[in-house]
Amino acid sequence: MDKIHISHEMDIETWEKERLSYTCDTAWYIRNFVDTEKFIGFCRQCDRYNKNWCCPEFPFSPLELWEKYRQFKIEADLIHVPLRLQKTEYSEEKLSKVTDAVYTFIKDRLTLELIEENKSHKGLVLGGGCCNFCAVCSREKGLPCIKPHLKSYSIESLGGDVVKTISEISGRELKWPKDGQLPPYFITAGGILLK
Repeated sequence: MDKIHISHEMDIETWEKERLSYTCDTAWYIRNFVDTEKFIGFCRQCDRYNKNWCCPEFPFSPLELWEKYRQFKIEADLIHVPLRLQKTEYSEEKLSKVTDAVYTFIKDRLTLELIEENKSHKGLVLGGGCCNFCAVCSREKGLPCIKPHLKSYSIESLGGDVVKTISEISGRELKWPKDGQLPPYFITAGGILLK
């Protein structure tokens, strides 16, 4: 079962959504949430590392990129899982597929909304996780990005602590599926760096 089929089957578009917003000075965010060595170190363990235009290694310093911007408008989407689906027990394989489909749906939706919002800001969009708008990134073939209008780095790809960011701005912790069941909510974060 593919991600698109699962998202339609579960009717994710109708799940209750909360948008959480918080704007801060980028210098403050860097001091409190950015640790490029630690978080880019996690990226090195991912199979997309150096194979996706929105993932490290970059031809620039992530810290210097953060420092070019004055403010960071953080946006997080919290999606409530319907109670009937929270009570459903899934096999490990199905739970993994459902979780992947839900996260892909909510992070892509957040990223597209941030791209649209950024048209009036002219900042830099940080999407809700790794870019997956192409089945195979052109970086793997040594070619430039073929969808630059959708290209957005994630907070974590630039060394930001997404878990701490979400906790601080929402007062909530990330929840993960366990014991064959979905969590009460999923949450993803992105934002716009502003000059």
